[in-house]
Amino acid sequence: GRALVGPVPATVASACEHVVGARLVLAQRFHALVAAASAGVPALAVAHEPKLEGLARRLTQPTVAPEAPPPALAAAIAAAIDGPPAPPAAVRRERERAAEGFRLLRVLLARGRSDEAVAIDGLALRPEEWLG
Repeated sequence: GRALVGPVPATVASACEHVVGARLVLAQRFHALVAAASAGVPALAVAHEPKLEGLARRLTQPTVAPEAPPPALAAAIAAAIDGPPAPPAAVRRERERAAEGFRLLRVLLARGRSDEAVAIDGLALRPEEWLG
């Protein structure tokens, strides 16, 4: 087969456009995994940091250690190629989590004086008086 090293995309949306139709994305960065999941393309995450490994797990995509010897990397690629992409429900959950995180950030930047403050429900331990 043939491998293509794509150009560095300027946005996640352009990364999605670049990977549509690929058999596998070898994701070495967080946003590469996001783009693959959004485009419905299977991915193999080179899990060099916990957040990439965690995202791969939540998206049910396989991982390989960055220090894996070449034969192990080749075996991981062979096992992942043409595998299933991230389930749409998992992608939807990640989008919802991201939206919640941005809502929280906007509320924090507004020092709690935001119409969105009452919509923050992702912090189970938050004191209600912070939102008043």
